[in-house]
Amino acid sequence: MKNLKTFLVATTAIAMTSFGLSAQQDDKFFDGWYGGIEAAIDRTDLNNSVGTADTSFYYGLTLGYRYQTRDNWLFGLEGTFGRNEFDTNFDVRDPLAPSAAEIPFDIENDFQWSAAAVLGKSFDQNLLFAKVGFAGIQTSFEIDNFALPDGGSITSSGNFHDEGLLLGVGYERALTKRLSFTLGFDYITYGNGFDQYQPKAGIKLKF
Repeated sequence: MKNLKTFLVATTAIAMTSFGLSAQQDDKFFDGWYGGIEAAIDRTDLNNSVGTADTSFYYGLTLGYRYQTRDNWLFGLEGTFGRNEFDTNFDVRDPLAPSAAEIPFDIENDFQWSAAAVLGKSFDQNLLFAKVGFAGIQTSFEIDNFALPDGGSITSSGNFHDEGLLLGVGYERALTKRLSFTLGFDYITYGNGFDQYQPKAGIKLKF
């Protein structure tokens, strides 16, 4: 009988401990690996360099890992890959021939990426976060049959890749244990007056 009581007490203690650990784990809505999709209204600003700007639609994928502490602080890493519909035209004057006609360029976005560290604080099923990291963008350009004074013409195309600093803030709401909805704002500066502003919305799924 004494052994039976000891067994029941030990079993109950183990069960309560396991339940407590499970409850703590269940409260971590934002802990672990996740992937998702996001969309944004993108404002690409070239005003300080070539004097143009464009507003377009951005869409992309996210992948990341987050660690949520017992005090509900969150530390993580997040990467994104996407594309916006940036497509604009601008004219550039040759500094060696200021009296010549300006050369028309057509540029558009091929893709963009980012890698950032994330710091956040959760409250029940809500999360406030900030992130800082690096971003890159690849852009294609084209000059189509630009007429030269001597009767010739120029047709050329190519691409260039820029990298810059990413700063972001956001809010996330856990809808279930695995699914969450997020709102945020990212600012990216590439230097030389090349900046991006992106108010975002997205869905994230824990693996």
